[in-house]
Amino acid sequence: MSAAANQPRVQTVRRLTYADRMSTTSSPQPEITIVDAPERQAFILQVDGHPAGQLVYSLSGGAPQLVDLTHTEVDETFAGQGLAGRLVHGALTALRSRTPPVKVTASCPYAAKWIERHPDEFTHLIAG
Repeated sequence: MSAAANQPRVQTVRRLTYADRMSTTSSPQPEITIVDAPERQAFILQVDGHPAGQLVYSLSGGAPQLVDLTHTEVDETFAGQGLAGRLVHGALTALRSRTPPVKVTASCPYAAKWIERHPDEFTHLIAG
């Protein structure tokens, strides 16, 4: 028997991303939740209960209060799944239900572009 036959077989295994795992399993779609964390001034995106991104905002006084969406970020593990758009939509939906009412601006380029592409749903929220 040759020396090569006695060597253990080595197999290279590629680490799967979250998207890979979701596409190779028969499990249901992941649970996406967006939670307002006012102490951090951020909406937190969670996928199956794990932090996956955030939309940071700043507040200005006045009546109505002004909420500026300053930064949108999604973990690269979840890139390309439309989660940043879902995060902006979820944040605007939550802001729409605030009492007293607020007005929204977006200094974050991504959030601003998302609002521009969806003009009808949140028109009454956008500061003009």
